[in-house]
Amino acid sequence: MATGQVILGGFVFQDYEIPDKIAIGGKQSHKIHDTIGNNRVVDAMGPMPGDKTWSGRFRGPDAVARAQAIDAMRIAGGEVDLTWFGLFYTVLVVEFVANTEKVNEVPYTITCVTVDDPGQDGGGFVASLDSLVGGDLTTALSIAAQATADVTGALSGLAGTVAAIPQLQGSTTAVLAPALLSAQSASTVINSDIAANDPALDAASPDGSDPAVLAAWLSGMGSAASAQSNLADAAGFVSRIGLNLSLAAN
Repeated sequence: MATGQVILGGFVFQDYEIPDKIAIGGKQSHKIHDTIGNNRVVDAMGPMPGDKTWSGRFRGPDAVARAQAIDAMRIAGGEVDLTWFGLFYTVLVVEFVANTEKVNEVPYTITCVTVDDPGQDGGGFVASLDSLVGGDLTTALSIAAQATADVTGALSGLAGTVAAIPQLQGSTTAVLAPALLSAQSASTVINSDIAANDPALDAASPDGSDPAVLAAWLSGMGSAASAQSNLADAAGFVSRIGLNLSLAAN
């Protein structure tokens, strides 16, 4: 996940702060009934999302301050959004431990209890559709700010159709249709750019005989990886916008 973007409550993890992995999934809550004759009945009682635990390392002159910013979420005890690789969760930071080895070297471990996993929802909105779509769109626009003109244009078009809906919650299918079409169009454009960016990531490395050529290749590879990560995150937000609009229209 080194090139991925992890966002917790508006805090964007960077460089060595980004974990190697974050687990997804959880358990199925169940009840086991053992009856006479060694017969067993198992009742499924619904999905239980697992906790999110990962580790990383703050580095640099602001390492302690950045660790304190995360710890402030634990202290506040409020629900925050957790996003990576286009995955979305509402979580509560229940444990955060940072070891101040040096003033500029602070390894940490964090544990978040999953409050809401949209992928396991049975339907219905907790917050208004206006808030759900507006928040995702703002984040997608921010992530894709340095993307190609066609991506920013598609997202701007989506923003225009969303802004034209005076009251999203409870709107009819006819009113929501233009926004839904714009979301689908934006998703297509972003996915097209992701595919177009793949060859740059697959480019073979130079033999290293020319330092300038190697440096240029490394720089290009880093830029391509960063762009691909941002596009993937933006695609995830746009996908959820389309899902929420679709649910509201039906």
